[in-house]
Amino acid sequence: MGRSNLTPSEIKAKKTISANLNTLLLKSGKKKIDIQRETKIPRSTVSDYFSGKTLPSEENVEKLSKVFDVSVSDIDPRYKDKVVDVEDTRAKNIAEEKMLVAFRKQTAGMSEDDQIKFQRSLNKLMDAAKDLNSLGE
Repeated sequence: MGRSNLTPSEIKAKKTISANLNTLLLKSGKKKIDIQRETKIPRSTVSDYFSGKTLPSEENVEKLSKVFDVSVSDIDPRYKDKVVDVEDTRAKNIAEEKMLVAFRKQTAGMSEDDQIKFQRSLNKLMDAAKDLNSLGE
């Protein structure tokens, strides 16, 4: 039995997925029965996806994307967020690594006490930068 309480974003996703699937079906010239046969997803489940009654599983989104020869994010908008998150994480990791290298260069040869003082000063500077940044938003 399916979940009864969907989040607002899941409700919106159902509508979007339904619209995307119907558009892809129209463009492809296929019929729902063709989709069911190619994906091996039960007919009633395929029908529910196209009508917006249920959300497809990740596995079924992948099967549908292969049938239509599109990316999973072209069917399910929730995948676009995952792609962006990966890219954001990668960029943040690179930025953090560069900051760590810069910190090490600046503190090379310093005593431990001086490194601690430097770190405190740097933290204060970063806090001030965050405050300035929040003013611009």
